[in-house]
Amino acid sequence: HSYKVMTHSEFRITEIVQTHNVACISCHDDPIRFQLVSDTTRPDLAKVHSFIPNYKAHLKSVRCIECHTSQQDTLWVAHQILEKELAVKKCVECHSSNTMLMASLYKYQNLEARQDGFLNAVILNDSYVIGANRNYIFNIASIVLFGIALLGIAIHVYLRIKNR
Repeated sequence: HSYKVMTHSEFRITEIVQTHNVACISCHDDPIRFQLVSDTTRPDLAKVHSFIPNYKAHLKSVRCIECHTSQQDTLWVAHQILEKELAVKKCVECHSSNTMLMASLYKYQNLEARQDGFLNAVILNDSYVIGANRNYIFNIASIVLFGIALLGIAIHVYLRIKNR
């Protein structure tokens, strides 16, 4: 395969993901090319990745190497491809506030965003990773709204009991 060097400052995350994934998919999803490097028949990628909810959406947002290589705290692309049994399969590894994607795919944007003092800008630029994004204002607003709802319920119960 060929590899195109893509600096994070010149390309959007989605462009980097698409370009990097083509290097994997061009062989792993092509029966003829797959047979050149393997004695087994090519498995259906959608079936192999059936544990991933909405596999096609993930493929557009995350590079194959994010799950199929060992994580390193570096801007360089990892080249140590892991056995499929060792690939990341737990949603929480990406969908959490300390997502492993911050150590690789989003690291460059993370470094830039720190200069501006806004860490959430890393992921909010191009995608939203459920569970990885926290917005302090929305957290406070949701707590306040929840409190108002509880207060409304308490007042309603009090008035129902009082007016019996």
